[in-house]
Amino acid sequence: MITDIKQKFRCQVSIGQCRRAKKWAKDLIEGKLAEHYARIWDYSNELLRSNPGSTCQVGVTCNPDGKNYFHKFYICFKALSNGWKRGCRRVIGLDGCFLKGEVKGELLTAIGRDANNQVYPIAWAVVNVENKPNWTWFLELLNDDLTLDGGRGLVIISDQHKGLLEAVKDILPHVEHRQCARHIYANFRKTYTGLEFKRLFWAAAMSCVEGDFNRHMNEIKKISPTAFEYLKSKEPKTWCRTYFRTGFACEAVENGISECFNAIILDARKKPLITMLEEIRIYIMDRIAHMSEKCSKWNSNVCPAALKKMNLFGKYMRFWLIVHSQGHLVDEEHVVEEPVLEQPVVEEPVVEDPVIEEPVVEGVQVDVQSMVNDDSQVEFHEGDPSDVLPDKIQVNEEDLAFLLEVGYTMAELEASRGLQMPLDDMPAVEMDLDDGEGHPDEDFNQEEDGEEHPDKEADPDNEGVKNLPKMKRKASERILKMKLKKVVYDADGGGSNSTTPVILE
Repeated sequence: MITDIKQKFRCQVSIGQCRRAKKWAKDLIEGKLAEHYARIWDYSNELLRSNPGSTCQVGVTCNPDGKNYFHKFYICFKALSNGWKRGCRRVIGLDGCFLKGEVKGELLTAIGRDANNQVYPIAWAVVNVENKPNWTWFLELLNDDLTLDGGRGLVIISDQHKGLLEAVKDILPHVEHRQCARHIYANFRKTYTGLEFKRLFWAAAMSCVEGDFNRHMNEIKKISPTAFEYLKSKEPKTWCRTYFRTGFACEAVENGISECFNAIILDARKKPLITMLEEIRIYIMDRIAHMSEKCSKWNSNVCPAALKKMNLFGKYMRFWLIVHSQGHLVDEEHVVEEPVLEQPVVEEPVVEDPVIEEPVVEGVQVDVQSMVNDDSQVEFHEGDPSDVLPDKIQVNEEDLAFLLEVGYTMAELEASRGLQMPLDDMPAVEMDLDDGEGHPDEDFNQEEDGEEHPDKEADPDNEGVKNLPKMKRKASERILKMKLKKVVYDADGGGSNSTTPVILE
């Protein structure tokens, strides 16, 4: 600062002058300390006006001289309490941290865990000292805001502060109170140092079954019996996973979320009272908005932290198997491969081959089965003129147009069985009457003696078609060879076709 003033203003200043100038500037910007405490009532009323339903309580001390002195201040916003009730885990971390400004004091905080297992601030308070009366006052207000019902179905994680432990027992008697394992180890290593003690302590704290916990504690006992007795005196049921209740979705053995929040607001704790409270409020407001925007981009209703843990468990879960040991106890150390489950045998129903009826078309009986098996071998037999068509035949438009093209008339077809629907609007289809190899079939226009045969006129009185000409037989053969797969015969009235059918009865 001295160098900057000398370069910019070309004057020499002392260190004392710089300090007084800096203090004057800070007082000008942030105001004097007395002004902050004098306006705490105005700040509380403004918070209640802008956040209806919130809780702001100011505690003062009345001295014999008639003056009121600031004692404590509590804040819990309505939005934060509602958010914790609706979407957070039933876990709260309690902790206190020192104020770093000119006026000393402590900041008590209640921090929750959201669905993604991250920091969720709930309430905070400024007090003069961390003791049982202040913690009791803080927990009473917190119990009312969150409707904790005496701690039923709730987990509290905190350090070993005696005032806090006693206040939790009085206000929340039914809560599961866990002690921070990090604080226990910090006191433990003051006397028992070494990597081996550290490894065994955290292995015992992370044990999920009582057998592992006892094994690690026995190893500590072999090294130092006094260390074993020290840890036993710290109530292992409050800092070991083995004894935690289930159903809270929290396996934490330390109060890291509270320590994280205290580290985030470190710079704010150096400011005067109202400035510090405003910076905390703005930080929480920005964090809630940021997390809301971030979670709106998730592709799943399940939080990423839960998905990550589920994938980690699922990687080895298929190899887990419960093996019962003697005395009907569960031995969790045996890990075997997943047994192969026998698939039930399902008897498949026997499907019989469909029976294909042999139709008789145009006085010709056709061996359908032989045509299905081998297209090159088709046997034709003379049939009764009354059996020109089966009881019901589905013929597509192309086949009907082909019959009309080669010489059949509508009268002949109607005389055979009759038509169910009119065919007057049926478009004519020109077909290339080749033999399948690209050459026209000359026999279609010639009789056996080589002369052309004119088309016959239809006889309306004739009930059947008799003495079919050779060209019509060849047309029937061509239809049966080339169109059999498109024509469906069903004497009972069923059947289907890949193209639009024309039904003849």
